[in-house]
Amino acid sequence: MKHLTIIVFSIWALAVNGQELYELPTPKNWGIEKITFPINFVPSIEYKGLEEIRFMPGWARKDSVDYWSYFFLWCIDDKNLNTDAATLGNQMKMYYEGLASATKSIPKDKLIPVTASISEIKAIKGDAKTFKGTILMQDYMSQKPLTLYCKIHLSAMHCYDKTYIFFELSPQPFMHKIWTELDKLFSDFKYKK
Repeated sequence: MKHLTIIVFSIWALAVNGQELYELPTPKNWGIEKITFPINFVPSIEYKGLEEIRFMPGWARKDSVDYWSYFFLWCIDDKNLNTDAATLGNQMKMYYEGLASATKSIPKDKLIPVTASISEIKAIKGDAKTFKGTILMQDYMSQKPLTLYCKIHLSAMHCYDKTYIFFELSPQPFMHKIWTELDKLFSDFKYKK
């Protein structure tokens, strides 16, 4: 009986770790990237899990309306993670400073400090908490300062003993139509049963 229990647990572990636990849509022509935690350019965010990114088609084109517009998900191996606006602001500061430094396209003396201002707002359906804010960062592609507007969703669901945090980001203000596309990625996300 003991061996059967070990085999069943091993099969379950392979199923949970060897396949996707969710479906994060990939619209046509969007880029995809997956990074495991700890993220190499920001090891100070000491989570375990996965970052999954969706880049809008014009993400890297300076003349595109969707320049720097993208979506990422943190799937964190901690079902009890309960974050707040101050923590997220600090993490975004570390994240974007690390990202700009890692590219090495900007001399260190030209890097600007990142300022992240994140506030908790009324939680939308499906969220334990919802946040909005801005991130003033160094755009390593144009080598100029850039403000990203952001929406952050801390999911109320903890499927497979994980916490899910969704980030929507764009330099376009919140009333721009681009947010409809970013919101759709969040609303179309599904947990696998």
